[in-house]
Amino acid sequence: ARAPRAAALGDAARAGSRSRSHPNIHPNIHPPRPPQPPPRKAPEEVDVAASVAQTRLRVRELSEQHAQLCAVQLGLLRQRASREGELASLKQSRAAAQAAQAEASAAEEYERAASLAAELEALEGREAELAEGEAEGEASYARAAERQAALLGEQRSLWADQVGEARRCLAAREEVAAREATARESLLEAQEERLGAERERLDDERRQLDAKGDSLLAKQAEAEHAIAEETRGPGEEIARLKEEEEALAEEVAALLARLEAKRAEQDECARKVAVCGAAIGEVRQRHAKQLQRLQTKQETLAAARDAHAQAAAGLQAAAAAHEEELRATEEQQEARRGWVGSAESAIADADAEAARHGARADAIARVASAEEALRSHRAQERSQLHDLEEEAASIRAAQRTHADSVVQMEAEAELLSRQLGTLQDQRVRLERDKRLPPPPPPPPPGGG
Repeated sequence: ARAPRAAALGDAARAGSRSRSHPNIHPNIHPPRPPQPPPRKAPEEVDVAASVAQTRLRVRELSEQHAQLCAVQLGLLRQRASREGELASLKQSRAAAQAAQAEASAAEEYERAASLAAELEALEGREAELAEGEAEGEASYARAAERQAALLGEQRSLWADQVGEARRCLAAREEVAAREATARESLLEAQEERLGAERERLDDERRQLDAKGDSLLAKQAEAEHAIAEETRGPGEEIARLKEEEEALAEEVAALLARLEAKRAEQDECARKVAVCGAAIGEVRQRHAKQLQRLQTKQETLAAARDAHAQAAAGLQAAAAAHEEELRATEEQQEARRGWVGSAESAIADADAEAARHGARADAIARVASAEEALRSHRAQERSQLHDLEEEAASIRAAQRTHADSVVQMEAEAELLSRQLGTLQDQRVRLERDKRLPPPPPPPPPGGG
């Protein structure tokens, strides 16, 4: 008893430890199962209209994103145009500043030349900032174009998937409709075969019953004719004897005197009537079984006619049910044709949308290609213009250097001309000094 209790306590302790180590998990509760995805519908059960509407909604969202990217690109293009205008004005300002600097250097206005050099440095810094902004704008424009291409590809992929799904739905619906139509046609053919066989059986049974009825009527007529033939003589005798009896009764009434004689004759006639009635009863007794058999056969024939009528009514009910089933089949086939037609119309709409988006994507791709070619052409022009600007800058620098050398040479020439004038003046003075008499000698030191 202690061992099971110890085992139970051990299990409880382990469960408590598990519950303490995992406070959110009860030891007797299993962890929840992950949610199972909904079962995938059969292709023919897909709601094509809802799928097309969902695709249109997603494509509309992608188109809105594309329109936003187009707005971003338009803003980038406007910024680029503004930068290009500012860059052109900066180039004009730089050219004017360089010309003014050259004039200031030629006029030896060094302070003005230094201020113009600082202005040129600021202009070059602004041009570098604009060039950097242009590169960033080009990169942003390229990223937007790549995102636009991805969005257009996603739209085309969505419509292609929609067209594929609609085609699969159409194929599945056509297959289901054809399978149902084949099964329904085979069922209707089998029903028509059974109804035809039943109709032929009932026709044969009706012909047999008609033949039996005609035979029974002929036999009944023969029996009645035989009875009439056999009872013709006694009947006539009965009629004659009745007439005689009536005459005798009148004679009895008139001739009471002759009553006894005529009573004997009356008794004789009565006896003869009884004999004739017995003969007629024997004939009827002799033909009673045949009449009973005829009556039984007529009852059987009536029962067979009732069964035939019931079978004919059942056949009419089955034929009516068959006609109703044919109408239901036509209605179902009409519904299936509408079902398939909806899938075909969905395919046509999806194809039209895919073609429209494809044409739009092709046009946008052509525009993007033309824009890329234009950007490359502008980049090439900017590169060539940069080379020309560097060459022009080098030429202007050479011009400034040449102007400086010319100014320096002019200054040197002026200096040389001044030196030459000075030397000429000295020469004139020397020549004049040569023509003058020599000055008297100075007195000796210490004399007089």
